[in-house]
Amino acid sequence: MSRIAFVAKDTAPDAIKALYEEIEKKKGNMLLNIFRAMGNSPKTLGAFINLQDASARSSLSPQVRELLSLYIAEYNGCHYCQAAHYGIAKNMLHIEESDIIAARKGEARDEHLRAILRFTKAILDNHGQVDNATIEALRKQGSSDAELCDIILLISLNIFSNYFNNVAQTDLDFPEAPKLHITT
Repeated sequence: MSRIAFVAKDTAPDAIKALYEEIEKKKGNMLLNIFRAMGNSPKTLGAFINLQDASARSSLSPQVRELLSLYIAEYNGCHYCQAAHYGIAKNMLHIEESDIIAARKGEARDEHLRAILRFTKAILDNHGQVDNATIEALRKQGSSDAELCDIILLISLNIFSNYFNNVAQTDLDFPEAPKLHITT
């Protein structure tokens, strides 16, 4: 059970109702539990919507965004985001299961995506303190400064949602993502 109360649309203050209506227009009347929990604060919900919108317009393809989001959710242990991004990757973007599993483990067949995942891991492991060699490795795989900025934007969006859902223990809207069986 969620530790942050959900704000229902019919009882929400006007500022939240307006944000809910904006979300429903964009997402086909799908008001997810994360939005209803964030509905306790118009500033939090508004900031999250703005980050989502900016990320959707970034230089990263929808497939890269979802695979990277899956990796970050796995890294941060966010079951809510694992479920959401797994469903989007599998059912909406039709990404192969093997590519989803690989991304959740920080791996990829594609060299450019593999470089993005390694860069992301370095950022997460080192709290943003990455060295020049890490950035150069990403650039060698074709990433521009614009893409580098967009990766950081997506990481920030995912940390925001992962941490929010981990604190809130937001009830899942989707089937749980399959457990990974990682052998070391």
